[in-house]
Amino acid sequence: MNRENTGVAQSQVLSPRRSLRAQRNHKGPSDLCGETLWRWFLLLDLALLLIGGGAKAVRAWRWQHVLQNDVAALRVLLQDHPDGSPWGPGAMPGSPAELLRLIHDDLRGFQAEFALFLDVAPHLHWLPRYGADLAAAPALLTMALELSQSGAQVAQALEPLLVPADQSQPTTLQTALILLREAQPHLTETARALERVQHTRARLDKQSLSPRLARLVGELDHYLPLLQRGVQAALLLPELLGDTEMQTYLLLVQNEDELRPAGGFLTGVARVAVREGHIEHMYFENSAEVTDFKRPYPAPPTPLLDIMGLELWVFHDSNWSPDFPTSARQAVDFYQQRYETPVDGVLAADQEAFRRIVEVLQPLKIPSHPDPITASNVLAALRQSRDMPREDDPRAAWEKRHKVLLEDLLTAAIDKVQQQPETVDFVRLGMAVIGAFEERHMFATMLHDDEVAALLHESRWDGALYAGAGDYLMVVDANLGYSKVNPYIAASFAYAVDLRAPQQPEAALTLRYQHNGPRTSEPCYHYHKPPMLTYAMLMQQCYWDYVRVYVPEGTRPLRATPNPVPGELLVTGIGRSGEAEILAPEAGKSVLATFFVLPPGQRAETLLIYRLPPDVIQQTEDTLLYRLYIQKQGGKLSVPVQISLYLPPDTSVIHSNVPYARAADSDTHIIYTLNLQTDFQLSVEIAP
Repeated sequence: MNRENTGVAQSQVLSPRRSLRAQRNHKGPSDLCGETLWRWFLLLDLALLLIGGGAKAVRAWRWQHVLQNDVAALRVLLQDHPDGSPWGPGAMPGSPAELLRLIHDDLRGFQAEFALFLDVAPHLHWLPRYGADLAAAPALLTMALELSQSGAQVAQALEPLLVPADQSQPTTLQTALILLREAQPHLTETARALERVQHTRARLDKQSLSPRLARLVGELDHYLPLLQRGVQAALLLPELLGDTEMQTYLLLVQNEDELRPAGGFLTGVARVAVREGHIEHMYFENSAEVTDFKRPYPAPPTPLLDIMGLELWVFHDSNWSPDFPTSARQAVDFYQQRYETPVDGVLAADQEAFRRIVEVLQPLKIPSHPDPITASNVLAALRQSRDMPREDDPRAAWEKRHKVLLEDLLTAAIDKVQQQPETVDFVRLGMAVIGAFEERHMFATMLHDDEVAALLHESRWDGALYAGAGDYLMVVDANLGYSKVNPYIAASFAYAVDLRAPQQPEAALTLRYQHNGPRTSEPCYHYHKPPMLTYAMLMQQCYWDYVRVYVPEGTRPLRATPNPVPGELLVTGIGRSGEAEILAPEAGKSVLATFFVLPPGQRAETLLIYRLPPDVIQQTEDTLLYRLYIQKQGGKLSVPVQISLYLPPDTSVIHSNVPYARAADSDTHIIYTLNLQTDFQLSVEIAP
C-alpha cells in the first residue's frame, strides 16, 4: 500500500492528506456513521471557533472526512461476502493488517491534533443535546485505538490465513495450526486489549448518547463479544487440534426435535482422534449400539422411570442434566462401559449446528442420499433417515440406514476441510461454529486439560450452569413422549420480579406453550407399538413435557398452577397430581419442576410464584442493584421473553445495561422485551 509519511515519529501529527484518501474519496459515507461523525465534528468546530481555534476547525473538517472513510472501509471489512472474503484479490486497498494499521495511525494523528480538546471533553456533559456525545469522545477514541492496534497485530500474524499469498497452495488445518501456534503471544495480548475495551465500554451510558451514536455503540456491543470469542477460539485451537499430542473426543449428535435437557435426544456418537490438525480416525455409531445390556446400569432419573417407564439409565439418556459438563461426564462413563478407550474431551452438536456448517461447506455429495446435501435439505434428509421401521422393514435395516447417512455426512464434511481446503471459506466456517456455540447449539468440555477447560468455561461454550451473583433463571424442557414434536412447539415465558420490598423480592414466572401441529380428534398415545409411525407422524403427536426451572439457591416456592395428568395418558398407567415439585439442588441452584401433556393445536400456560433470596439484590445506602442472568437451554431456537420489574415506590432507574420501556400502568413498572438467542444478562441500578 502506497502511503505518505509512513515513517512519521509517534510524537508527530499525522497528516490526513494521503494518496489513499484520493482512492477512497469516491466512496459515500455510511448512513449510520456519516451523520453521527458529521454532527460530532460540527460540535467540535463550534467549540474550537468559540475558543479562537479557527485553523483547528478547518483541520477538524479534514479529519472528519479521513475518519469517516476509515469507518466506511471498516464496514466493508466486517460485512458478509458470500462470494469470498472481503480482502480477496482486488477487493480491498490492501490487507486487513494494512487497513487496521492505517486506521490506527489516523486515530493517533487525530488524538495528537486535538489532545487539548480531548482533555476538556469529559467536562462538556452539561452541553445541551450532544454534551454526552462530546463527553464520551475520549473513551470512544481509547477503545478504537485499542481495537485497531491489537487487530492489526493479529491480522499481521494470521495474514496467510486471511490472504493466501499463493492461491495454488491453499491453507490446510496443519498450516493453520502452525500459524495459530506462532500467533499465541499476539492473541493473548489481544484478549487483554479486548478486556480493557470491555471495561471502558461498561463505563459508558449508552442511553445518554444521541440516538445515532447510541446505535454505533450498539454495534460495538454486537461485535465485541464475537471478537472476544474469536480470539478465545484461536487460543484454544492448537491444543484442541492435537498440537502437542493426539486428542480423542466424543462427538455427541443431539436431535432437538426431541428436546432433552442438554440439547436433544442423543441419537449418535462419533469417536474422533486428532493429531497436529489432522483427523487420524473416526468411528461413528447409533447411540443405541453403545449400550451393552450384559453390563450393569444404574436406575434412571426419577422422571424417566415414573413417566416413561424406563428401568435403566443408559447412554442415549445420559444428557439429563442441563449442565453440559455433568452430562458429558455421564456420557463418557456409559461409553467407557462398552469401550475401554481414553477420552480427552466431549463435543455436542445438534441439527441446527450441522445445518450452519453445511451452509458453509455445501454442496456435500454423499453416497447414502440421492441429492447433494445443502443447508436447505439437510434437516429433511436427517429426518427421513430416521423414519421408524414398519412391519416390512426390520429394525436392523432402519438402524443401518440412519447410521450410514450421519456417518456419510460427517465424513464428507471432514474430507472437504482436509482434502479440498481451497474450496472452504475458513473465516465463514469459523464464524458458523462460533455462532453455534454462542446460541447453544454446540457445547464442548475437556476432561483432563484444566487450562483449556477454563478457557471453554470463560467463553461459556462448555454449557455449565452459570455461577455468578444475582438472580438467575433457566427453563429446561424435556420431551418425554417418545416423539419428535418440538419443531411444532412455540414456547415463550414472562418473568415478573417485584422489588417493592427489597428484603423479600418475589418472582412470577409464566410459561406458555403453543402446539402448532394440526389439530386432531385422536387421543394422545404416549408410546406406539409396531407398526411404528413415520418421522413426520412422530412430529405431530402430543407433547409430554417435563419442565424444570433453575433459580437461585434458597428460593422458596409460594404457589403454582397444577397440571394433573390422568394415568391413561401415560405408558406407566400411573397418574400424576400435577402439583409442582421441589427437586434436589443442582450446581448451586434450586430446582422446581412441573409436567403437562399438550395435544396438537392447543396451548398451555403454567404459573410459578416464588420468593427469591434477598441477596439477589445488592443494597447500599442510596441505591439498589438488581442483576439477572437468563441461561438458554441447548437445542432451542429463539425464545420470546418479557421481563417486568416493579421498582420500590419513589425510585427510578439510574442505569440499565439494556434499553427498557415504561409500562402504562405505573412509572415504577419497567418492561424488557427480547428474543432469547443466547444467554442474557441484565443489570439495573435503582435510586430514589
